[in-house]
Amino acid sequence: MSEPTRPARLLGLDLGTSSLKAVLTDERGAVLAVASCPYPLARPHPGWAEQEPQDWWAALVALLADLRARGHALDDLAAVGFSGQMHGLVLLDAHGEPLGPCALWADSRCFAETQELAELFGADRLARIAGSRPYTSATAPKLLWTRRHEPDRLQAAAHVLLPKDYLRWRMTGTLATDVTDASGTLLLDVTARAWSAELLDALEIPRSLLPPVYESPAVTGALTAEAARTLGLREGLPVVAGAGDAEAAAIGQGLIGGAMDAGLGLATLGTAGQFFAVTETPAVAPEGALQTLCHAAPGRWHVMRCILAGASTLDWLAGLLAPEGERGLTLAELLAGAEVTMPGAGGLLFLPHLNGVRSPEADARIAGAYVGLRPETAPAALARATIEGVALAIREGLSAARALGLNVARMRLAGGANRYAPWAQVQADVYGLPVERGETDDASALGAALLAGAGSGLLPLAESSARLAETQAEVLTPDPAAVATYDRVASAFGTLSTHLRDVFHALAEAMG
Repeated sequence: MSEPTRPARLLGLDLGTSSLKAVLTDERGAVLAVASCPYPLARPHPGWAEQEPQDWWAALVALLADLRARGHALDDLAAVGFSGQMHGLVLLDAHGEPLGPCALWADSRCFAETQELAELFGADRLARIAGSRPYTSATAPKLLWTRRHEPDRLQAAAHVLLPKDYLRWRMTGTLATDVTDASGTLLLDVTARAWSAELLDALEIPRSLLPPVYESPAVTGALTAEAARTLGLREGLPVVAGAGDAEAAAIGQGLIGGAMDAGLGLATLGTAGQFFAVTETPAVAPEGALQTLCHAAPGRWHVMRCILAGASTLDWLAGLLAPEGERGLTLAELLAGAEVTMPGAGGLLFLPHLNGVRSPEADARIAGAYVGLRPETAPAALARATIEGVALAIREGLSAARALGLNVARMRLAGGANRYAPWAQVQADVYGLPVERGETDDASALGAALLAGAGSGLLPLAESSARLAETQAEVLTPDPAAVATYDRVASAFGTLSTHLRDVFHALAEAMG
């Protein structure tokens, strides 16, 4: 008598800024196991942020070995899906070998090239085609910077890939990307969901450099025999296109643009922070208030406001208050102090732009700031103001979406920081909306697994979205008194970047 067939499982891989994460699920998308493996980030010069693609591959090998060591057999996978940090520039030679490190989304060295893009096309015209005004995170200005400063490197390049797509290449030997990640390059026509001939011609970028573009659930290749031996997976395993981290997180939280998620927005807090809302058309907000990108759900788009330093701002503060070799305050102590500090942090405002700004006007020279410091200001107030500043910056995206006509009546929270008080409650009060805190901290990796399920035919996106909508989530309601305070504070916060802009620019010029 033969043994019953074990249900097929799904694997989602999320190539983040600090680590590679994996989520293993059953055929219905229920999480069975989570694993992660870190890798370094290099900052060889001010404003630079780089990683070695080979480190991502080594992390994948180690991560899968860890899952197997913990007793999770991986021989019955139905498909693998990807999520990943967007915008990075991976250059491969004709043999498929990396031509040096990848410049990441947090790399702002190409500020001059963003200005050139704006002058060449006009910021609003570019937004109508590519969904966004020029910004330093995007791939296109990184390509232009490389052409100017490292022409030999670009001349040797045969292929341009985005970070997660390098793992696909190593796994399948297939050059491919998906519509969401391609949306972050400033080279895609987001309405047509295809590379823009107009933009490529104007920038003199050969189409041959860029990979084919697929919808996120599409199968793009199968695991090669060599990769199967290295990774301990079966040869021929289907690999789907996947999505950028924001779009995969939305899938992992059930946001596909259907009836189940009507009126739902998403706030993600990881290294960066994001506001996200699904749209049925590629609506473009005026004056760069939001980015418009293709969604991972076919036939859907989304608007997004990204702040380049999210929950990482509190980690930064903890490091600042704990000099090397000294006890200082731990992150847990800062969170506890922030939780018991009154809304408004005693009149202290924090501008969270430690890595510059992307919207409404991309400007790497804008920096972070505390405004309202007094002799009695305590570390707990600094922590509270930091959390509030991040939420207030995300609120600006919510306001822009409402001005565009989107009805956002509740917010779902994603990202590991949201499991800690007071991150979640502060957001409920700042947004003035109920916020839903789901079960998983790994929404991007889960979304990648669900896309794998859709691509393999095992779990349609509508079915997974319905299941996630039914999943019990903790709902935090806003406190009316705190909402009133933050409504007043938001007005002052909204003018802070504008008032300090000239100061930041002068400081940048003074420092060379």
